[in-house]
Amino acid sequence: MNIIISIFAWTVYSVITLLIITNVICEIYDKWFSNFYINLVGLIITCCGILIYSVSTMQFGSLKKLSGTKEDTLETKGIYMHSRNPQFLGWWLLLIGLFIMQPNYLSLSLFLLGILFGFIQIKFEERSLFLRYGDQYIEYMSSVRRII
Repeated sequence: MNIIISIFAWTVYSVITLLIITNVICEIYDKWFSNFYINLVGLIITCCGILIYSVSTMQFGSLKKLSGTKEDTLETKGIYMHSRNPQFLGWWLLLIGLFIMQPNYLSLSLFLLGILFGFIQIKFEERSLFLRYGDQYIEYMSSVRRII
């Protein structure tokens, strides 16, 4: 039941964030020349977040693992050698970049809620991974940091 609520909350949150991204992209063109360097920094951070999120999602093979077509093993190679949760790292960088480009209460709220929901989700996932992989996951936890 917790997993279903968690997936639902993350889906709603993702849809709202994507709507904000669309709004920000439209408004960037209006403000681009007045705050060029600030927007450039925000855009670079956002692009880095999208890149990290995309690479980690492709490497993890999320859809294949969920559908059962990929072997159920603990992912510890590639980007997962540097962070146990690179998808969350990418998502949070994207949200930080959006806030830099569009500093308002809504983008700040999305960022803070993203951090909160992300850490809650990470705690659930870590517990589940410990139960599934046991000592292998403990060893992975001791050698790789949670986020950065």
